[in-house]
Amino acid sequence: MDIHEKAKTIAQDAIRLNNDINGNPRYYISCASFMDNNHDFYRPPYAKMYRGKKYGAGWVFESFSLENDIRDSLLASAFPMADSANTTEQLASNLLMKI
Repeated sequence: MDIHEKAKTIAQDAIRLNNDINGNPRYYISCASFMDNNHDFYRPPYAKMYRGKKYGAGWVFESFSLENDIRDSLLASAFPMADSANTTEQLASNLLMKI
């Protein structure tokens, strides 16, 4: 499964939460969606920890374009040592070259 398909699957499983105080849409995503190859959970970039009790352990994304933000988060976590000068397009092209 490539990054685009995984991002689409995660976005479809996301649960819509109430907007934040500024009106930005928020989504809950289970922590099981973000596991590495060793079956360890990791914190995805651009996500905040879900602190409620209704849904259990997970992450909150504030996003108007959830699928794109999840894809960017997956790309950023695929290259944790990348410097901030790299753009998402460069990271994506590096990832495709390694596959």
